[in-house]
Amino acid sequence: MAPAAARSAFAESQRGVILAAAIEPAEAALDELRALAPRLDWDATVGLALRLGVGPLVHRTVKRAHLEVPDAARKRLLGAYAVNAIRNDAIMAEVLRVTKALDEAGIPSVPLKGAGLMATLYPDVGLRTLSDIDLLVPRSRAREAGRVLVGAGYAHCDSGLLLERSELFHHHVTFTRGARLGSFHLELHHRLITSFLSRDESEAVLSRSRPVAYGAGQVRRLAAEDEVLYCCSHLAVHVAEPHFKWLVDLAELLRRGSVDWDVVVARARATGAGTGLYEALRRLDLVCVAVPPGVLARVRPPLHVRLAFARLAPPAVALDDQRPGKWGQYALGVLLQEGLVDRILFAGYALGYKVWLERSRSVDDGGADGDDAAPGASGASA
Repeated sequence: MAPAAARSAFAESQRGVILAAAIEPAEAALDELRALAPRLDWDATVGLALRLGVGPLVHRTVKRAHLEVPDAARKRLLGAYAVNAIRNDAIMAEVLRVTKALDEAGIPSVPLKGAGLMATLYPDVGLRTLSDIDLLVPRSRAREAGRVLVGAGYAHCDSGLLLERSELFHHHVTFTRGARLGSFHLELHHRLITSFLSRDESEAVLSRSRPVAYGAGQVRRLAAEDEVLYCCSHLAVHVAEPHFKWLVDLAELLRRGSVDWDVVVARARATGAGTGLYEALRRLDLVCVAVPPGVLARVRPPLHVRLAFARLAPPAVALDDQRPGKWGQYALGVLLQEGLVDRILFAGYALGYKVWLERSRSVDDGGADGDDAAPGASGASA
């Protein structure tokens, strides 16, 4: 295939994924998808959907819209959905087990990201791909929560000096537990906003959360405004990598919920998350979701910040594997901070993080090799 034709075919595959990756696609989107379907390279389209973590949603749309899809592609989507549903059942059962243990210890907790959205947003356990569990607990009780997790069979991924300093400077600590269906990876968050410079808002966020039924138990859910702000902040941290799955989360939240935008903007300003809010919301055009007039103008960062994001992480990155190098990601992490002092502090912290991490691991385990992304850089997440 000629380069121009290959680019055109890939663009059509991207468009097909955008149209199909929704819980309830609009009728106009379905009409466009039906017209596009005969021209699609379905092998490439399914491959892209699976890489972006939205294969189960595409499977649902293909099935419900009765699209003419080759058998091989249809079976591939069905297989991905079935495997994901089995894995997610295990993950959500683990979420209920762990949050119950924390609740019995008197420690409030809220599942974040995919595991949290499963309870109220996605109607089918197999529709949203999950890779780990994220729980928010009060910062003042993070150590105690860690001990509860250890009692529930988890182990710290890091220990000693590394664990102590991760709790001090980073926004979460990582635990793992082996299980029959593979290991569970759990990040215990003590801050909602991922910048280590943000003020401690965990107590207030948890006080605004509410219990909702899930399966045979219940979990707590963030208030709508906190959910939107967190989704935007998380997406912005990962904006330099393909982030389409999180963009779909945000789009579905806004399609299905009522949000007080004055509250969202006020909380973004209070926590230094205005730039992240702006960069996430302006990408919603890609999935045909409109932001209320005036919201973007209220959190618009300076021109040089907008130009840097446009150059290093344009909206198309959501669907593509092209991303800036390490220094480009580092620059975006610095620019997400608001205010000159915060940026200088974050820049020094992020540059020194890698050196400190290796030295800490050397102290803990005699020099075992390890690798972690610097805060503000992209990395795998649920």
